[in-house]
Amino acid sequence: MPFFKKKEPKKTKEQLEKEEEDKKAEEEKKILENEKQIEVAYRFLMQPEVQKFSDINKRVFLRKRGLTTDQIDQAFKRRDEKKESAQTGTEQQQITQQEQKASEENKSVLVYSETLEQKLATALKNGFLSIQKSNTTELSPKIFEVSNLKTLVASQNMLKEIPDAIGNLVNLRVVQLAECGLTNDVISDKLFSLPNLVELNLSKNKLTSIHLIVNLPELQRLDISYNNIVELPEDIEKCQKLQLMNIQNNYINFFPHNFTKLVNLKRILISGNQFEKEAEDALKSTGVEGLFKFLSQ
Repeated sequence: MPFFKKKEPKKTKEQLEKEEEDKKAEEEKKILENEKQIEVAYRFLMQPEVQKFSDINKRVFLRKRGLTTDQIDQAFKRRDEKKESAQTGTEQQQITQQEQKASEENKSVLVYSETLEQKLATALKNGFLSIQKSNTTELSPKIFEVSNLKTLVASQNMLKEIPDAIGNLVNLRVVQLAECGLTNDVISDKLFSLPNLVELNLSKNKLTSIHLIVNLPELQRLDISYNNIVELPEDIEKCQKLQLMNIQNNYINFFPHNFTKLVNLKRILISGNQFEKEAEDALKSTGVEGLFKFLSQ
């Protein structure tokens, strides 16, 4: 007996119209979603805090956020029309090359670059920037353009140097550079001339001297533990506002003559050095007051 395919019932006019309406609705939905993505990208490009960054970085940022090349191009076109000025667009090949290079050299570099730009934009508003443990070896020059920066946390990066440009950040109050592999010869003297610096953390580096801290009149908290320091500055009394010192695990064996003139010192950690046992016992027994009393004998 021959097999005949069952003939599907003919769709009614209402069904055909409904399918056509659904198809149009789906197309409109896609158009609206595409327009929404373009508008989001356009608003991002028009934000004042991102104007300083290059078009390449902006495009890479938007690509990473899932926008298509066409959507990004449309957003840039709207930006250019809004500004009424023609700007050279970034070639897709340049973007691809930059992404490939970043991936080949260090996958974290591109992530760091994007994160840094985001954090710089935030730092412009709140004065706080943290790039701790970001696998970078250099402090970006862009950091030193944030003139209102008050806190810089760059610990746990193997930094090649702390450049003279650090001196531009005259509003800095807190600097944390722990575990950065720093030696004295790669740290600019400008770090020790910041007029408003209250807290400085240089612990777990390779420092042998810390004499320039006497040029920080506002310094209150100092951490130089786990270095190779052999002595404290002879004129340390210039740091009159010092309240907390951590000098543990160095090679220091005596306190400067005027150390007891640090009248605001409330706490000091000294273990792991080469001080007299009596000095350590006095500190453990009655704190800074006991240490000062011992040193005054």
